[in-house]
Amino acid sequence: MLKALSDNEIAQPVTYPVRASLTAHSEAVIVRLLEQTKNSTLTLWGPETDIVDVPALKQVVDTVGRNRIYMDIPEKLKDQLTNTGSELEKGSLIFSTILALVSTLVQRF
Repeated sequence: MLKALSDNEIAQPVTYPVRASLTAHSEAVIVRLLEQTKNSTLTLWGPETDIVDVPALKQVVDTVGRNRIYMDIPEKLKDQLTNTGSELEKGSLIFSTILALVSTLVQRF
């Protein structure tokens, strides 16, 4: 990609369309590509049928920065990537809240 941009004297910002399922395990390559292309961005894309390593892709998104990523992906995947806490953390928080409530009720009776 860098050679193609250079050979064609492309100087304006570009967005690299990258398949979300493949991007998840390509963090080093993606970071290097973006570092060498001034003002570039990523456009994540993919169908609902793709199997995506969500934690690995979330790591890439966090490393690159949300301000440099556009998302043309299924809503479910987008929600998982933009979610601030994991489902396990949410489940733990809900369980802790219920446990505290039950404990309070038991103490009252």
